[in-house]
Amino acid sequence: MRTMPGIPRVRKVHAGILGVFVILAASIFLAPLSLPSNSVSDLSGKVGEIDNEEAMNEMNPFAHIVYFVGDWNCHQLSERSFFLNGNEMPVCARDTGVILGLSLGMLLALLVPLRIGWLFLILGMVPLMVDGFAQLILNYESDNVIRLLTGGVAGVVLSIFLAGIVERAMSL
Repeated sequence: MRTMPGIPRVRKVHAGILGVFVILAASIFLAPLSLPSNSVSDLSGKVGEIDNEEAMNEMNPFAHIVYFVGDWNCHQLSERSFFLNGNEMPVCARDTGVILGLSLGMLLALLVPLRIGWLFLILGMVPLMVDGFAQLILNYESDNVIRLLTGGVAGVVLSIFLAGIVERAMSL
């Protein structure tokens, strides 16, 4: 594979990964905007199951694909999701934060040579885990802003960690 002078291959790969993350992030915002207002109201279901097929069959092809991926990967509880254009987003607030965090983290890794180890990765996941497990075992319910932020922190550290893995793999 030939590279352009002055642009390391690793940076090109990081830029490609960033592109994928940005497309994913844009898609979760554009899909509800591409549908008629107030046409998607409650997608609550289970992770790993397609339980909103009837609602998705009424969507345009782009939204159908985005919501299908969201349905498979997220519980989509309406009370834990943001709404755009009166429509529930394809993923919950925490997953929205993770996806945005992945984009931000890869952008940071592209601009600044940040590399983190396992310990920092685990520490970056702690807020998400504390918030999630506290809701499971305590009489506690965080709000969507907290879910967005904890997901965002996890996404940022995960993406920076991934950038380091890519760099190490390409230097072999």
